[in-house]
Amino acid sequence: MIGNAVRPGRSATVPPGVHVGDGAVVTAHGVVTAHSVVTKDVPAYAVVAGDPARQVRTRSGPDEVASPLRTRWWTWPLERITAHAALIVAGTPAELAAARPRG
Repeated sequence: MIGNAVRPGRSATVPPGVHVGDGAVVTAHGVVTAHSVVTKDVPAYAVVAGDPARQVRTRSGPDEVASPLRTRWWTWPLERITAHAALIVAGTPAELAAARPRG
């Protein structure tokens, strides 16, 4: 299972039963290019690389990871995503949280 907002490298292999968490990056030696084989679950916002893939770092600190997981912008209506696209790409976690639909 591949989570939301995952960035897989070229020809990455994820076999059935393995979960790649939201916002994770599957890469090869720090460059999003080639052929990692994911054999274990990948946490949200982790960066993994290699064959077999191992976690090399996280994309952000714990607070920056928790905010988009709470905001879940990928579940917003398409119109709201379009209206806030720049914020989703380059905004701060606090700005993104403020744009979240209420209710």
